[in-house]
Amino acid sequence: REGKVMTRDVVTGELVLRFDRQGKTIAASRLVADCPRDIDVLQELLQKAFAKANIRDPQARVVLNFYTDGSKQLNSHRHDFWTCLISLGAPRVLLVDNRPHVMEDGDMIVFGTQMHGVPPMPDVSTGRISLVIFFYPDRDNLERRW
Repeated sequence: REGKVMTRDVVTGELVLRFDRQGKTIAASRLVADCPRDIDVLQELLQKAFAKANIRDPQARVVLNFYTDGSKQLNSHRHDFWTCLISLGAPRVLLVDNRPHVMEDGDMIVFGTQMHGVPPMPDVSTGRISLVIFFYPDRDNLERRW
């Protein structure tokens, strides 16, 4: 499905959709899907990621972000939770606190509540999927920080 631009309510802190002047939701430049549970290779990859990053949050959420080419981007933003991201497909730069990380096919990165985003890369002509796990850290995660 088409991703939507979200913002944080300054009073409540709740994540809410952003709307344009006509009252329509603002589309993001990427496609978003909840992670399907019936693809064995994806489930195996998730099991490895959960083990490697020591994710034990029973409420962890998994989504897929699809960038069709280098023109698609994700503006810098932050979450209240941690992120484990696995890059599949074309290399793309991931900015974490404005520090670039080139994410190649199969790379994984874990970060906390830092600002992060995916800038456009016009020379990239093929797609990329980010397999993203959102989770709250436990004491062990906080002590072992990456």
